[in-house]
Amino acid sequence: MSWLMNLVSPIGTLPKPTGPYLVAVEVLHIEDANTPGILCKVWYPIDQGSLEEKQHHVAHYMQSEISESMQSLLKPLPGFVANHILSTKTNAYTAGVDQHPHTTKNNGYLKPSNNLDKYPLIMFSHGMYGLPENYTHICENLCSNGFIVISPYHTDGSCPLVIYPNGQRIELEYEKDKFIKEDGTADLFSYRSHQLSIRVQNIDNILEFLKKEREESLFFGKIDFDKVGICGHSFGGCTTVGSILKLQNKKLFKCACSMDGWMFPLATHADFSNSESEFIISTQPFRKEPIPLFFINSDLWQWKENLDEMNILVKLNSEEGYMYAMTDTQHHNYNDIALLMPKLAKWAKKIGTGDPFAHSAELDNLLNSYFSKYLCGAEVDLSKYKV
Repeated sequence: MSWLMNLVSPIGTLPKPTGPYLVAVEVLHIEDANTPGILCKVWYPIDQGSLEEKQHHVAHYMQSEISESMQSLLKPLPGFVANHILSTKTNAYTAGVDQHPHTTKNNGYLKPSNNLDKYPLIMFSHGMYGLPENYTHICENLCSNGFIVISPYHTDGSCPLVIYPNGQRIELEYEKDKFIKEDGTADLFSYRSHQLSIRVQNIDNILEFLKKEREESLFFGKIDFDKVGICGHSFGGCTTVGSILKLQNKKLFKCACSMDGWMFPLATHADFSNSESEFIISTQPFRKEPIPLFFINSDLWQWKENLDEMNILVKLNSEEGYMYAMTDTQHHNYNDIALLMPKLAKWAKKIGTGDPFAHSAELDNLLNSYFSKYLCGAEVDLSKYKV
């Protein structure tokens, strides 16, 4: 079938990153004595000298073991599409351990760049039924501009498949049966809110672990924990807001960005005013020290109730709130499907009818400008997006 795919919709090329740094990528296992731990995809800046010191190759787009999980994201596209995407070339390098996750100990990885003593960090949260790999271009591009980017394979059942080094797996929606009501239907709000809690805990656990890293760690002394931002798409956008809400007392984040966020699990809607969810938002400000918050949305996927919730959130939470709708974009203009298979993605109405590479370039500029402003102190004018 591969020859047919190449004929109908040739594999696109991930755009070259715009920044001055080369990019390395690894899949790391954040160990935890009480749980299986958390797997993370990590992109980090490197120098040409890093490549000269170690054997390396261009990283695979994703591990072959989890390519099947792409089908959840690609429906209604044919089942052989995932294997087609595996032949995609990334713009990142690896020292050769990208096929299996490893610990964060520096076991032969490419060394991070020494251009700066420390680098700002962006935590990136994937969407429902998504994987960190689905956002390879966004993460590569941010990394090339001087950010370390860490994206967990969330353990809440929203990631199609998580495979640990010992072979243990977390399957899609593995806990949903716990939220079945007497009539046989799922209590979706309670379930999604429960998933949101797990996702936020993933983010918190990773940051706490990295802060305790020892000298043998790959990132020892290389992360500037005073310059941490968080970003995500869809359910990851909701996770972004949930994280700055629930973890506010820890003062972990300097800024946050939600891309086409799905706000349902946060329950700003009155229907769930009596719920026990810890994420229900009142009409009073819920952050003691607001931080910048940017909602970047598609104009063709969003709907009034969801946007109303964003407006509540951005006004209550942020001292500097921004919102922008990208023209002629659908929900999946924010991941690599728009770039790798533009014809099929348009046919399936996953993306808008415009040029996905132009949309991607606009998004790259928005994200880099925003995080450069609030994590690096760059002089950037975002006033036209101000709420």
